[in-house]
Amino acid sequence: MRILTFTKLYPNEQMPLHGIFVARRVTALAHDHGHQVEVIAPVPYFPKFLPAGGEWQKLQQVPRYEERNGVSVYHPRYFNPPKIGMTRYGTWMAQGSISTVAARLQNGFPFDVIDAHFVYPDGLAAVQIGRKLNRPVVVTARGSDVTRNKHLPQIRPLLGEVMRSAAQLIAVSEELRDDFIELGAAPEKIHVIPNGIDPEIFSPMPREVACQQLGLNPKDRWLVSVGRLDHNKGQWVILEALQKIGLKELQRRQIKLALIGQGEDREKLEQVSRSFGLNDIVHFAGQLNPEKICIWYNAAEVKILASLREGSPNVVLEALACGTPVVASRAGRNEVVIREKEHGLLFPLANADALQTVILQALDHQWNRQQIALYGRQRNWTTVAREVESVLRLAIKNNTNPK
Repeated sequence: MRILTFTKLYPNEQMPLHGIFVARRVTALAHDHGHQVEVIAPVPYFPKFLPAGGEWQKLQQVPRYEERNGVSVYHPRYFNPPKIGMTRYGTWMAQGSISTVAARLQNGFPFDVIDAHFVYPDGLAAVQIGRKLNRPVVVTARGSDVTRNKHLPQIRPLLGEVMRSAAQLIAVSEELRDDFIELGAAPEKIHVIPNGIDPEIFSPMPREVACQQLGLNPKDRWLVSVGRLDHNKGQWVILEALQKIGLKELQRRQIKLALIGQGEDREKLEQVSRSFGLNDIVHFAGQLNPEKICIWYNAAEVKILASLREGSPNVVLEALACGTPVVASRAGRNEVVIREKEHGLLFPLANADALQTVILQALDHQWNRQQIALYGRQRNWTTVAREVESVLRLAIKNNTNPK
């Protein structure tokens, strides 16, 4: 098959970890299953003559074309003023991208199907492009692109348009499948395909070795949370839970927390940590590459995910693949993936009282890390790509818009 992947969330020269889970699936389709794959990863336009900071500065410098892991990646620009005209984001993305997509179709890459990631705005843009170029579109939902946007009255109808227009739909969790149906999707074109992990990166190592590589005291009992620092990821719930445990008890048990990731809430979380007197307990590690995150998982006694919304969180699968037990909120696929007292423990959403109890229970429990690792390493990206491949073939077979 010739597959055109379409998503704004894809690694690039300036942000190599941007949407890395999408890149893993693309790489598996191309390298493990022998398909021809190219990527269109649109970038919001920001005039070079205007001063830019933070993420906008990085986006300014993303090249128009690059090759990543042997896959051609194109970065057309599209109009996307921040916080203005949100209902137009999908259409603007389509308008900014279609000339690049059409050029690839006509000059060297006559693709069979569009593999779009994220329902809005990317999925809407993809189905608009697919309609104009007579190509079937498969849209994969990842989580908040549906769970958050379905509550926005202006955006919900646009999600429904994607549900109706996509040739096939992929949900990374059963919860998202139910959301699809609620939004008007035909059940027969929905496929639940959870994420996978890269076992060559995420694997067990002796805890003492991991602590040594990170320069940590092996007597400290580390909790680790990996994810974007924002309200939805729930790091604030973890801090509140630690406050409830109490500084004296944290010090007596030598409990520490590493928050790995960047995001708009970092400064706020640092202020909360200071106000709770947790300066010596909480370590803000910043954004790290997957190899370094693997070392942190192996050094930690427990991995915590306190999200308010989720799909199929990679961080849970990756921690389990390292043999690290997971304490997670009952969001997304967490209840499906984690067998309590075998692989970790669960707690109600946004409940710091419950989380403080579960943290202490997890630290006191005798976990079989070898068994956890064996369980966590069962589902890799090659398996995921095989399941996706069958859906893409179905979309091509059923295409009512012949080439």
